[in-house]
Amino acid sequence: MTVHETLPLLQAGLAAILVLVISWKSWEEPVNRLFAVFLLSMTLWGVMLLGMRLTSDLDQSVWWGRAEIVFIASTWVLFYHFALRYSNVKGWSYRLLGAYLYLAAIIALAPTDLIVEGTKEGSYGNAPIWGLLFLLFIIPVYVLVLVAVYQLNEARMTSSSYAE
Repeated sequence: MTVHETLPLLQAGLAAILVLVISWKSWEEPVNRLFAVFLLSMTLWGVMLLGMRLTSDLDQSVWWGRAEIVFIASTWVLFYHFALRYSNVKGWSYRLLGAYLYLAAIIALAPTDLIVEGTKEGSYGNAPIWGLLFLLFIIPVYVLVLVAVYQLNEARMTSSSYAE
């Protein structure tokens, strides 16, 4: 196995182990359940990426790549949701509406050629060929991640607990 095949396997494996740990140790807290679902989405993202890299048929590989797009988007929407809930942001439900509408749009567009047009064979395995709307997929992902990290940092700065 190459590094490009091992990393998605490592991502899926470690995230799955963390899902099990959270489920076993602290499932009672709603924010922990949300974090476990985020990690589950990250696990599925790794599985889809590994499937795309390992599939020898390029026509089959494109479906793995399209499914991967859905799990990339869901991972970061769920992380954004977790960050807003964890940091007790006021009015977070309105902010989440836009994030989940973005996810619904990605789910609707994923089977088309608009985000992932196809796959090509590279030296590291199969890779997606990006479609016309790829930038409309990736820019909101970075925005969600940056806003989520900012919210978590704000929560850290205002917290009086060292553990948080």
